[in-house]
Amino acid sequence: MTEQPDALRLAGWLEHIYVHYDGEGMTELQPAAAELRRLHARDKEWESVTGFMQTTTDRMESELRRLHSVNAQLLEALEDMVRMMDSGEEHGAGSPWHTEATAAIAAAKEMK
Repeated sequence: MTEQPDALRLAGWLEHIYVHYDGEGMTELQPAAAELRRLHARDKEWESVTGFMQTTTDRMESELRRLHSVNAQLLEALEDMVRMMDSGEEHGAGSPWHTEATAAIAAAKEMK
């Protein structure tokens, strides 16, 4: 048997007392029981929201790690290409492609 949450158990207990004593002098018991049930329902809503947020955060962190890994691979490949271009004439230092590649390397290194 599943144990009932405290808020619901206490709400039931308050209503039991109210009924047992015919509500005499205990007008606040029913509203208190209703409030406990409302708060319990709200708590369940928040559990759902925080679970969704945690799942979303985990997915975002995983995607960020993947993107950093891809960026590192691209950076390494681009650095190798620039080294090769530095040794040649056609696409060597100062060419537009070399300038763009060098700028991309600098930008990627800033992300680290």
